[in-house]
Amino acid sequence: MKCGMVKVSLLITVGFVTLVCGSDAGADRGTFDEITYEDIVATPLSGDAIVGNDDETNEIPTGTIVVYQTNQGRYGKLLIQAYGLNLTIRWHTYTLDGTSAYSSGTGLVVNATCLCDLDEGYSHCSNETADFHWEIISGPDRQLSSWNGATFAVYGSEVPAATMSWTAVKIEYR
Repeated sequence: MKCGMVKVSLLITVGFVTLVCGSDAGADRGTFDEITYEDIVATPLSGDAIVGNDDETNEIPTGTIVVYQTNQGRYGKLLIQAYGLNLTIRWHTYTLDGTSAYSSGTGLVVNATCLCDLDEGYSHCSNETADFHWEIISGPDRQLSSWNGATFAVYGSEVPAATMSWTAVKIEYR
């Protein structure tokens, strides 16, 4: 009886997942708790609406951090905790001198078409003190609109973006 050699080839595919924090790949700007008053003041703010459409153009999905200056002149930051027809936010508004919290909280629900006062931390339907309007334009078209002179900027994200790459390795046995 003869024994022969058998050649066996095995192809293994290995996947790698890389997590990248921040709104842009490689632009890790810190978590909500790490963002300081100085970071916020140094960020250019605008009264332009922030796109919140229910599609790939959405600039404020869950996990997004937005920095702001309220209509009363206080700086702060908010985290989108839940995005949908309504927004749920965590916010932190500093005193005018930036040395401590003026108001802060978590789980504030801003209902569709309602307004939000970030100085006092409540959602309502009057516009005298509102800093933004969560506006449902039509269908999936939504935006966070500045009110009464408040200004905003998308700062970053606490939700890591994932990128995947694959490598194939061929191993031969005899």
